[in-house]
Amino acid sequence: AKSTGVKITAAEINDAYETQRQQIISNTGLAPAPPKGNESLLVKMDRKVQTQKTERAFLSFLSDRHLSPAMLKAQLKENLLVKKDDEKLKAEAKEQVQAEAKKKAIEIYNRIVSEGEDFDEIAGKESDDVASASKGGLVENKIRKDAKALDNDFAVTLFTAEIGKVLEPIELDKIGRASGRGGG
Repeated sequence: AKSTGVKITAAEINDAYETQRQQIISNTGLAPAPPKGNESLLVKMDRKVQTQKTERAFLSFLSDRHLSPAMLKAQLKENLLVKKDDEKLKAEAKEQVQAEAKKKAIEIYNRIVSEGEDFDEIAGKESDDVASASKGGLVENKIRKDAKALDNDFAVTLFTAEIGKVLEPIELDKIGRASGRGGG
């Protein structure tokens, strides 16, 4: 985590600690102390006793596991660092995959448009979509209807383009295709 620059704030550690504390207390079967408010002396005393019971139960739980509150916070910090580091690495990997896919889509587009390679042949070799790859990039009518139902820019672009026209690569979030031939 240090090498990737991931940091955890004191507030994040305190939030995780309090969440863990509440879970431990709820597992003891004790009810948390009622919130403060306009109350009688008897209610205030009852709240204080309940708070002491829950705190003792929490500390006893930690003690049974040879932990102190500081040690629990240190463990929670470490867990948060690992989790944030994993999330950062996954995001970076996703960005790298997207950049490589975009680069590949542009290369394929240029092979078709600039170098005159056959769209059907390239679609058969390069497409990630097995169904359309086996048909030279042809998108079935069912897929066309599904895509139109999504009401997105991809569907509008693909299915309103001139039939047979090679479109520039289209970046997508969900459908996952980087380029296509108009019509269908």
